[in-house]
Amino acid sequence: MPSLATRPGPRVEVRARVRALAMPALLLVITAGFYWKVTLTRQYTWLEAPECAARILPWLDFQAREVHAGRLPFWDPYLWGGQSLIGQVQPGTANPLNWALFALPLRDGHIRPLYLNWYWVLLHWLGALSLYALCRDLQAGRAASLLGAAGFGLGGFMGFALQPQALAAALWIPLSLLYFFRVLRAARPVASAALSGAAVGMACLSGDYEVPLFLALAMAALWAYLLATGWRSGRRWGCAAVFAAVALLVPAFQWVPAVEYGRHAVRWTGQEQPQRASDAAPYPVQDAFAQRARSVPGLIVPGWGGEANSFLGVVVVTFAAAGVALGWRRRETKLLAALALAATALSLGNDDVFSGMLYALVPFVGRARGPASCIAVAQAAICALAAFGLDGWPGLRGARAARWWLVGFGAAVMALYTALALARVECDQRPAVTALAALLLAAALYGWQRGTLGARGAAASALLLALLEAGTVSTFSIPEATRRDSIGHRMQDEADMAAWLRLQPGWFRVQADPRDVPYNFGDWFGIDQSNGSVPSLPEKMLRLARREDAARLFGVGYYLSRNAPHAGLVDVFESATGVKVFRDPKARPPLWTLHDAPAGGAAPPCAAEDDKVRLESRTASAVVVVAEMRCPGTVVLADAYAPGWLVWVDRRRGIIREVEGALRGVAVDAGAHRIEFRYRAVAYWGAGLSLLGILLTAVLARRGGGVH
Repeated sequence: MPSLATRPGPRVEVRARVRALAMPALLLVITAGFYWKVTLTRQYTWLEAPECAARILPWLDFQAREVHAGRLPFWDPYLWGGQSLIGQVQPGTANPLNWALFALPLRDGHIRPLYLNWYWVLLHWLGALSLYALCRDLQAGRAASLLGAAGFGLGGFMGFALQPQALAAALWIPLSLLYFFRVLRAARPVASAALSGAAVGMACLSGDYEVPLFLALAMAALWAYLLATGWRSGRRWGCAAVFAAVALLVPAFQWVPAVEYGRHAVRWTGQEQPQRASDAAPYPVQDAFAQRARSVPGLIVPGWGGEANSFLGVVVVTFAAAGVALGWRRRETKLLAALALAATALSLGNDDVFSGMLYALVPFVGRARGPASCIAVAQAAICALAAFGLDGWPGLRGARAARWWLVGFGAAVMALYTALALARVECDQRPAVTALAALLLAAALYGWQRGTLGARGAAASALLLALLEAGTVSTFSIPEATRRDSIGHRMQDEADMAAWLRLQPGWFRVQADPRDVPYNFGDWFGIDQSNGSVPSLPEKMLRLARREDAARLFGVGYYLSRNAPHAGLVDVFESATGVKVFRDPKARPPLWTLHDAPAGGAAPPCAAEDDKVRLESRTASAVVVVAEMRCPGTVVLADAYAPGWLVWVDRRRGIIREVEGALRGVAVDAGAHRIEFRYRAVAYWGAGLSLLGILLTAVLARRGGGVH
């Protein structure tokens, strides 16, 4: 502890804190300005992307309403008879960053679009901030670290991805690398190993499953290198054990219910038949979602980015190459370069033989449908190398050759576009912006060498040119929000249809034609829907939904479509968008009774029509039914039969019976009964393990002890 004489004064401490916050604040300003379309106008929104509007927005909205109602949103009752929301992973129920979004005030029962847009922008900022922290921890300068941060958070995978769960996963990549390199340098190795594992675990809680899988694979490779180069070191093995333990414990809140759900679910992979969620995706499906070799030039040519955008721009890539040349003697540089090459190769799918080998030999690699997501790991390494390159540029022996490369590339592309313009050939104009950036960067670097441009001016020029390049791809993909046919407008205009349905008596479900209602109407408006857009579904429920009598079993009372889906329906309402509501006069509620016939084929002792069943209350995680039975029988609740649901009959624990292969029922005696269904997700077990992992990380980070 420093003495009073050497302890810094209050002014010095304040200045130090201000200086520490200055760069994160500057990064926030840059990020908000870069995404001006969603921060400064209302003309664009990431929410208009088809998958975001159809699934993600209704998912987030439902969870926010549940949180404001004081309930944990583990079960979604509004689609397909109910589903485990946390078990599906993609809704991001276990993501702590989402909890902050859910806690914000609602407007008219929905999350405000302004909050959603800023949440999306802040995810990019956090990604840039984590890469900035990695660069600074590796001794890169502030300006150089800013370049690397902007490249990662605003360009490449993060710059192009619209799904918030993918962004929330990728932003943890630099932090996991940061703490690994601290272990490599023996800087509080045990604490650093725990924090690196925690970063991997947090990525797994994001709601995405592809980026965390490839991040875990990359970290496993780095730890294998560390152990192979010091296999006799008990300290290293101890750190590896700590990393593995924390990396498995922290995401248990997500993976425990996901494993349980995956045992019974199927997913759509583009094949004719759905596939079990727990099985590896067929390799042709994986290959269809790979980057492919033709996307490699997309590192510097916009528009060639492949399945997941690989474009970082000529500015970032040039400095990354310089960083490799300048710092090749550093282990960190070698490891980052190897990681960039290996992750890029793995993203190529069938165009790289090693990708297929990993798919066949390494467990869980086949679970990721798209190896293209591996490019996010490569880009974190490339952007860190770019910071090294900008920092050490004055000492680069090949600086002159690098400038000529920039001039040659820029001139060649400009000449090509001039020829195309003279020939009046229509083509993508964005590569011309990259060519201009290359020429301007060459001029800035020449001025830096000649002394006519200072180091700060050169760094600022490099950052502005990198942003110019990234903007040709990143902001290019943000959809418009002002079109009258946009899904967002349809959600607003079809509120009249939801309001009308809420006024109808009794309990019923609706079935929406996905061509006319292209979003999850049930989750958005809180109305039971018998179908919907989902990435996976319990296999038994899918089998039931394919039966001819599925609508009767589900209790579908109304159909939402522009045209009647079948005969016998009554047109009862038309929305402002032209979508009509058709009522089925023969529909029954999703609640009825059954009576088993006695042995010998005789008729049941009494008819179901003699019983009286009534829905007393229903929330996402609790259903109360009141029944008056003429004789013993089964009360059937047409909700999905799933692990985690428990039942009490007259305050006594009962047993849920599987009815029609997928629905919930409970056997009761004759007389009046009060039946309570409650959902206790297996997520609670996982939450306990996650809390254990977080506490372990906190203790180790505080103590910073070692394993001998």
